[in-house]
Amino acid sequence: LKKRSSHLDGDQFEEAALDEIASCVLGWENLNAGGKPLTYSKHNAVIILKKARFIREQVEAAMTDHAAFFPPVSTS
Repeated sequence: LKKRSSHLDGDQFEEAALDEIASCVLGWENLNAGGKPLTYSKHNAVIILKKARFIREQVEAAMTDHAAFFPPVSTS
């Protein structure tokens, strides 16, 4: 994203960022829209990330938590 950012205006940068963040969402359970279950898709993930800032913040935090991707180191 940083490599492309010099060629993007603010709106384009935001859309590229949302696309990248949505790529990290692998699915969900019990998410409804209009009283009906919302099926997982990258397109729907972008919509959710736009409308629910707190979800976007949680995904971004998980994306940067590198320690979560590795098992804890054994001390014994």
